[in-house]
Order: sequence, then structure tokens, then C-alpha cells
Amino acid sequence: MVDGVLLFLYNVLHAMLILTHQIASLKFQKLSFFNHDASNHINSWKAHVMTNRSKRVTIRTVAEDADVSVAAVSKVLRNSYGVSDRMRAKVEASIKKLGYRPHMAARGMRGRSYTVGVLQTDLRNPYIPDIYDGIYEGFEGTGIQPLLGVGRSMVPLESALVNSMIDRQMDGLILISPRLSHTEVDHIGRQVPTCAVAFHPGDDKSYDTANFNDQDGAHFAVEHLVAQGCRNIQMLSLELDEPESTNVIRQRELGFLAALQTLTGDATKDRIHYSQFDAAQTRARVRALLQSPQRPDGLFCWSDMIAVHVFAEARDLGIRIPEELAVVGYDNTYDDQFRPFGLTSLDQPGQQLGLEAARLLIERIQGRSESVHSVFEPELCVRGSSTTDRQ
Repeated sequence: MVDGVLLFLYNVLHAMLILTHQIASLKFQKLSFFNHDASNHINSWKAHVMTNRSKRVTIRTVAEDADVSVAAVSKVLRNSYGVSDRMRAKVEASIKKLGYRPHMAARGMRGRSYTVGVLQTDLRNPYIPDIYDGIYEGFEGTGIQPLLGVGRSMVPLESALVNSMIDRQMDGLILISPRLSHTEVDHIGRQVPTCAVAFHPGDDKSYDTANFNDQDGAHFAVEHLVAQGCRNIQMLSLELDEPESTNVIRQRELGFLAALQTLTGDATKDRIHYSQFDAAQTRARVRALLQSPQRPDGLFCWSDMIAVHVFAEARDLGIRIPEELAVVGYDNTYDDQFRPFGLTSLDQPGQQLGLEAARLLIERIQGRSESVHSVFEPELCVRGSSTTDRQ
């Protein structure tokens, strides 16, 4: 009996060993198959890459297809003077057919990359896209491609982005309301053609600027609020780390205080209150201001974005605009979108600034060495948020 049981167990163990061996063999075969299949895919991919590399469209390929010289294609790419319409059409047709893309690194080594860096502070500001539109329009037909960097209003990040743009041999830079100091921008302008969409202190030699007169804009706002009978006019500005007066927001503060002094004789700094980039904190500060014993009856906002928060908090607190609080914004971003009345605001067309910045930078790239500082006058667009007569 015992011998029979032992024989049975031996047969079971023997069968299990055979089965285990077969499974292991099958797994090895399957693994070998997949390894072989992966190897085929890798070899196929390598062959595809090598084939594409060997077929890379070059400027010589375009010249042969268009039946013109390499120099002629180069002239078309550089938008050079003296290229006939017929030749340009032939070359551009071949470029489109072949899908040719200039090698930027090679072009940079020859002296031009046909790229410019555009540095700006904040993607959330609805005024900025108008400046972009002008920049892109200004570079149309030049072959220059603007590339964007966002500094997020942080000086170290702005500095790092600018250095990266210079290292990549971009032909020039446009700095939109940079937080960088005047000294830093001056240093940048000595390395690469530069145009700042910002205020300039008057002695800048190394770079150009395009801007609206922010002090005048603030003066127009205060003058309007005084004319409406406002007696306690205050300003909502933006809290910044850098104290320099070269910043456009600081310029609006200076214009606000100067106008108050001229028109009312009362220009103490406690009339300026500071918001932040964080929306929740800004709303809290606006609410505190509107609930304070010194609540203003006229409020000048450094931008239309801040005016949005003022409208929201005034509504929640039951403060009537414009009967109890006249509001003036800056940038004319929202036009007449505030209902049942529009927002009074300073108009400074961003597209005009972008066009001017592109024009000045192109001139710098082409060799102009003298600095140019273009200054335009803003216009006050009066709407229902500020027009109640309190006299």
C-alpha cells in the first residue's frame, strides 16, 4: 500500500517537473520573439532616421528645384533688396513644395538667426495681446520670427530668460514692462539690439523705448475725478519689490501725486494703496479700502484688471457706482463691457506700441546706433463709471 502511494507521488512530481520545463521553454521562446521583434522595430526606426537625414531639404535643394542660384534663395530668405517678384514667387513655391525650413543654428553662426526674443511679465494681463499683435504685424515680410518668454514679474527669471535669448544668438530683444533695473537693461542693450516697451529716464544710449506718457495719463484721471466733484480721491497701485521710478506703474503713482498736489493741494502718499498679483489678496485689500472710514469717493486704478475687483467688491458691499464711488481704470481693455455702464479708462493702444517697438528694433538690427525714445499721449475715454456730478 505504502509502495503504491510513493509510486503515485513520484509520478506526480515527475509530471510537474516536465510541465515546468515546458513552460520555461515557452516563455524563453516568447521572450526571444519579442526581443527579435523589438530589434526589428529599432533597426527600422534607425533606417528611417538615416533616410530622412540623407533626404533633408537644404537651401541647395530649393535652388535646384526653383532653377535659381543658392545666392538667390538666400536673398529671398533674407528679404534682401533687388529680388524680382518673379524670382521670389519661384523660390517661395519651391520652399512650400519641399517643406524647407532654414537651419536656425547655421544662420546664427553666419551672423543672423532671424529670431527676436520678446520678454513680458504676465500672461494674465488682457492688455498684453494687443502689443503682441503689433509686434507680429511689425515683423511681417521681414523673415524675423518673434519668440516669447514670460518672466512672471520676477527679476531673477527675467534675467535668466534674457541671458538664454542672448546665448541663442537672437538678433534682438523686445522687453515689455520689464522688472529689470535701468542699469540691467542698459547692460543688455550693450550686448544685443534692444527695445523696451517702458518708461526711460532720459539718458539711455544703449537701447530704444516705446511708451505712452504714464504721468500724463494719471493727471488726466485725477483731473477728471476732480471735475466730477470727488473730494477724497485715492489710487490703487501694484505692490512691487523694486523701488525704481523707471517702472510704468511708479510713473503713474508720480503723476497721480503731482496732479493731486496741483489740483487739490493734498498729495500725501497714504492716498496710494497697493494690490498684488494674487486675485484673492487683491480682493481682500479692495474690500478693506471700501470698508475703511476714509473710503474714497473717487478711485484711480493702475489697470483695468484692478477695476474689475473694485466693481465686484462694491457690488457685494452695496456701494453704488458711480453715485457713491467714481472709478477710472487704465489701458482701456474692456471698452464698454461693464454693464449697465462702461468703465472710464485711459486708452493707450497696445498695437501701436508693438508696431513701434518692432520698427525701432529692425532699425537697430540694421545698424542704427543712436537711441530713439518714442512717447505717445494717452487719451481718457469717459464712460458711465465716473460721470456723476457731485458739485
